[in-house]
Amino acid sequence: MAVRQHRHPLIPRARAPESEQALMDAATTFRASFQQLLQRRIGEVLGEEVVPAPELRQRWPELRRQLDACPLIQAAHQRRAALQDQLWATVRAAIAGDRQRLEAVAHSQRRGPGSLQLTADLAIPAHQLKVDIHRMPGVTSTTRRKTVSSPVPSTTMACSCTARAGSVPSTMLPAGP
Repeated sequence: MAVRQHRHPLIPRARAPESEQALMDAATTFRASFQQLLQRRIGEVLGEEVVPAPELRQRWPELRRQLDACPLIQAAHQRRAALQDQLWATVRAAIAGDRQRLEAVAHSQRRGPGSLQLTADLAIPAHQLKVDIHRMPGVTSTTRRKTVSSPVPSTTMACSCTARAGSVPSTMLPAGP
């Protein structure tokens, strides 16, 4: 069975795909280097000390102050903001350049319900049925064949993890106090 990607008609059409791709590449490269910078700096602050997650959460405000005082991290935050501004400028330009078509599509969709055609014999791959791919704590996913609960209890976060210098994924750090 051939799979065909459907592009929603209310997504603006790219005007300059090369420059948009260059922006996405720059953002991807930036994120990777920023993560490395954060890991390095956190390692410098924590040293070789093993810090249990609950203690790390308590120490986060001070750790955050130290990270924010670092000139390299300050520059990275400025670069992140500039990339974000570029992204939104690109989105605004794409919408502006495609406004007539977007308004026509939106207007046609307001006329009332259209139609939906389902493929009755669609075979859902087993690997999609057996797990909740989003792994969101406390969420239950229902499929045609069975109901699967998330394997992560809602009370489990990074509580049982410990942190070593340079090994703390930023996604495990608390957002703030």
